[in-house]
Amino acid sequence: MRSRRAGIAEAALLLGFLCGTVSLDAATAAATFSADVAPIVFTRCAPCHRPGGTAPFSLLTYEEARPRARQIATAVRQRTMPPWKPANAVGTFVGDRRLTESQVSLIEQWVSGGAPRGEPRDLPEQPDWTRQWQLGTPDLVLRLPAPYVLEPGGPEQMRNVILPVPITETRFVTAWEFTTTAAAVVHHATIVVDPERAARRLDAEDPAVGYEGLIPLSAQSPDGYFLGWTPGQSPSAAQPDAAWRLTPGSDLLALLHLRPGTRREAVEVSVGLYFSDTPPSRVPAMVRLNPCSSRSWVSDGPNP
Repeated sequence: MRSRRAGIAEAALLLGFLCGTVSLDAATAAATFSADVAPIVFTRCAPCHRPGGTAPFSLLTYEEARPRARQIATAVRQRTMPPWKPANAVGTFVGDRRLTESQVSLIEQWVSGGAPRGEPRDLPEQPDWTRQWQLGTPDLVLRLPAPYVLEPGGPEQMRNVILPVPITETRFVTAWEFTTTAAAVVHHATIVVDPERAARRLDAEDPAVGYEGLIPLSAQSPDGYFLGWTPGQSPSAAQPDAAWRLTPGSDLLALLHLRPGTRREAVEVSVGLYFSDTPPSRVPAMVRLNPCSSRSWVSDGPNP
């Protein structure tokens, strides 16, 4: 038997419709974590905000997300999360990570409605984060011969480590992915190709893994590409007809910016490469933007 309270509530809702004081949108169920927010979190936030991820906390469960509900809404409205530097009016970029306006509004609706959990049956299945490689199994995995041991404390370091490339024929790289076992101390990494293996001579002069100092002039970025990694960055993939060449007898040289913590860290890095059988028909144009100041124009003569 239906309760008297339920009947009164339905009658009040019907009266609201008849009087025009309740809209259809207001009458619909409030946004919930299970049905509305979790699908956004799993696809756009969880690559970083998960156990073992690079973010400082996980958001995979309702218990983890609920205490941070207002913080989440503020971050997505201010566009500080997910991280994405290009401005909206600049243009269209491959790999755009920004939430749509409807996704932002849905999260705000969830928060303003009290951040309810919702029905467990509406919760989508969590992504599988147990695998190491987000792009699937690479065609070739490059690893350090041994980890670099970073001692606790002390100043920040710029360590250059060599990843030998064991190929016997030219390969065309269509995607690559960087991983490390020590994301807490690796601030960022830049990767270049050393076709002459000149960095090996510098490495041999340092008893530890890798070396500090300048990289050889022969070590350069692939044509049209800047191979960089920061915690939380998505793997990089080229357009199908714009793969970059990797020739036999080359090394990859990873320039690691390391920030020592409170304990000793064994820093291991790996690079997964994904190959294409098709040579590139296009070469991207790389434009590097650096900040400049009036000091850049100071000279003995008039400024240009």
